[in-house]
Amino acid sequence: MIDKDIKYYYFAFESIFDAVFDSQVVEFIKEFNKGPDDDKKIKLLVFGSLSDLINKKYREKIDSIKKELDGRCLFFFKFPYFYRFPCLLGFSVFLNSAAVCKALVLFLRLKRSGRMVFHCRTEMASYILLKIRRIFFKKAKVICDCRGVGSKEILYKYPGKKGNILSNKIRDIEDFAHNNSDLLFCVSESFKRFIQGNNQKNLDIEVIPCCINTVKFKFDAEVRAEKRRQMGIDDRFAVLYSGSLNEWQLPEEMIKIFLEFKKYIIDSIFVIFTGDIYIAEEMLKKYDLSRDSYILESKSFNEISSYLPVGDIGLLIREENEVNKVAFPIKYTEYTRSGVPVFTSIKSDIDIFIKKYNTGFKIRDFRDAAEIRNVISNIKQELDNICSNGYKEKISDITGREFGWPSYMPKIRKQYQLMIDG
Repeated sequence: MIDKDIKYYYFAFESIFDAVFDSQVVEFIKEFNKGPDDDKKIKLLVFGSLSDLINKKYREKIDSIKKELDGRCLFFFKFPYFYRFPCLLGFSVFLNSAAVCKALVLFLRLKRSGRMVFHCRTEMASYILLKIRRIFFKKAKVICDCRGVGSKEILYKYPGKKGNILSNKIRDIEDFAHNNSDLLFCVSESFKRFIQGNNQKNLDIEVIPCCINTVKFKFDAEVRAEKRRQMGIDDRFAVLYSGSLNEWQLPEEMIKIFLEFKKYIIDSIFVIFTGDIYIAEEMLKKYDLSRDSYILESKSFNEISSYLPVGDIGLLIREENEVNKVAFPIKYTEYTRSGVPVFTSIKSDIDIFIKKYNTGFKIRDFRDAAEIRNVISNIKQELDNICSNGYKEKISDITGREFGWPSYMPKIRKQYQLMIDG
């Protein structure tokens, strides 16, 4: 059992409007906190983006999170990281360390001698809490929850010399967090091997993939039929994409792939759920898609689970690089739990699950038109099976069993206890 004398805090240094905040932060804490004992529950501490303040739904969003977590959350703001000026990154980290320390001492009134667990989402959060621990909370344990290779992801936004400088600075932060945290979580076995390969030290690492709320997300044949009717999809073959249209999602490549689907499966329709409506509209115009060949809508986290089952195949297209070789996108879990097989170029752990459970279709190179056509041709031959309720229920059940939070929570609790006992 987890020691009731220890206090648990989860640190998130990101916008509460980020696409994965609800599914990977709020849902995790809700699941961990199930049970009557308040002494064994996590409190969420968000150090969010200042840009959240200008979002007209900010107060509504905070109230929603507080309701979901029974008030076990506090909201602060972090200083910008000044990525445009790499020389200021260290100063920004110092400012944020001071701000977090002030919040812990003045607002939470934590005692230096207290026993605490700081569960930190991303290496940057871990780095800041590790620096604070050296001076103030020396008995605290730090969990570094590794979500991706941030030092490589930054190169998408800042290519060239500036990006390389930033990448090296963030890489130093990642190495420090990996080597000084008491426990590491990461999202895939391939990510675990990546971290181990970059460190001489024998690190304590546990793989916790991007799990899912299996009650909220699931395949339901009646819901699927009703939503398809409401949206005007009816019997058409729905190629689905749900999520942001950031550059690493390769939105233009997805449009090209859909156009190939439309050549082989004539009644195909592209269903896009995204908050980036303007970007999507401009790209769809660029490729001259007729208005009756796509549906473009924005859905909240609470809405999206009832809309994903309308899809027949879900696009998950990424470049082959270090970022994606270790990734475990929540899209895979949400798609397949909703009964939607994936069409993907990702070669991380997802590749293993697709082969093992027949939950999708792999392409080696998303630029290879001939390969894409060949895979789509195979999909066309299996169309009746792919679109059947029986197949959709099967892959939904598999994902629910393999990637539901209840499947991993005992392991997480056990690792908490082993770390505390150690």
